[in-house]
Amino acid sequence: MPPLKAFMDDTTIICSKKDETRLMLTRLDDLMSWCRMEFKPKKSRSLSIRRGKVDEATTFTVAEQQIPTVSQEHSQEPRKMV
Repeated sequence: MPPLKAFMDDTTIICSKKDETRLMLTRLDDLMSWCRMEFKPKKSRSLSIRRGKVDEATTFTVAEQQIPTVSQEHSQEPRKMV
């Protein structure tokens, strides 16, 4: 399975190691800068699973800002289940 899935303005990164995820985020941030665009970490969420359990201690950053975890503050727009 590819580590990156994108549709319109949504991107999902799936990696098996923290270092791979951080490297992917760094590369994507560089690409976004080259395109004169920027990520909005406040609108993003991260989820780290270790040994079958959610790992709240693992955090990721993009554009020098921490990406909130799924259990932290909820996004401003509620998601609708279809």
